[in-house]
Formats: sequence, C-alpha cells, structure tokens
Amino acid sequence: MLGPHQRKIEEVENSNELIDVLHHVVLLWEKNRMEEIIEHLKTTGYGTSDLFYRVAQAIAQTLGITSKEKKLLEGFLNSKERILKYLSRPL
Repeated sequence: MLGPHQRKIEEVENSNELIDVLHHVVLLWEKNRMEEIIEHLKTTGYGTSDLFYRVAQAIAQTLGITSKEKKLLEGFLNSKERILKYLSRPL
C-alpha cells in the first residue's frame, strides 16, 4: 500500500474510505491547512471516531523511525486534541 506522501491529494479527496481519509488529512496537515482538515473530518464523520485515530496510531507505530509516513502521521496525531476541540464547537 502506498503511503500518503506517495499519493496525490486529488486521488483521495472524494473518498470516504478510512485509509483515503487518513491520507487526505495527513496531506492537508503537511500543508498546514487545518480548516480543510476539520471540514473533511466533519464531512466524512471520522473526526470524532476513536477507531480512525487508533488506526493512524497503529500504522505510525509499525513504521521505521526515519519513515516520512511515520513523521506525517505522528504530526497529525499530535494535532488530535486541537482537532477535537474544533469539532466540538457549536455551529
């Protein structure tokens, strides 16, 4: 399976498959596009899904320390609390 850094954002932006959503938000995170991350996670319903974050964590833990994918996933996961805070705000 390809990592997020090996895919184009256009390939995954309209998918609701968990891995595609994860790759999409990680690619957005790499570009510091937090508003788009929040919107995509709201739209797909994965933003408050514990399973979504556990899968991201499990993948990150299996990758080598120098892996670009690991760094992207861990960076995204470090934003989890901020993301959850944004997602819990009333409209």
